[in-house]
Amino acid sequence: MGEPSISTKNVIEFSNVSVGILIKALTRKKKTIRLKARGISMFPAIRNKDIITIAPLNDYEPETGDIVVCIDKSNQNVVIHRIIKKFENTVKTKGDFCFLSDGIYPLESVTGYILKIENDLKFSYFSINIRYKKLFAFLSRVNVLTFAVRFLKKIYL
Repeated sequence: MGEPSISTKNVIEFSNVSVGILIKALTRKKKTIRLKARGISMFPAIRNKDIITIAPLNDYEPETGDIVVCIDKSNQNVVIHRIIKKFENTVKTKGDFCFLSDGIYPLESVTGYILKIENDLKFSYFSINIRYKKLFAFLSRVNVLTFAVRFLKKIYL
């Protein structure tokens, strides 16, 4: 007996802004959200079509190395990237596969953090301890991670 087929006929695509409104509303109600990731800016930590679980901050204070959800106040776009530097009331984020940072967001723009990544690799970055999260953040900040991932992607993919 095979697995049931899933119809894509009833799949709804949301704009980035709509997803931001949804995430903001649910995290305010302290709800966890599972979504399919789109894009490659966080490759290899999050790949296109991975299922990500977004947790509300509650009492958790995001730290350097965490992958967080920021809602850009100017255009309401959602950015899911790694904190590469944390200041008193702001964070600087960057995608691991990007050369440039997103800039600095006020801490209140951070609406949640990535709790879990589901993919066919059966590996979750979040099972790694804090030292390695900080190492990933440093390597991303100085673009070593970006260059290494792009180089390896050309060789192996």
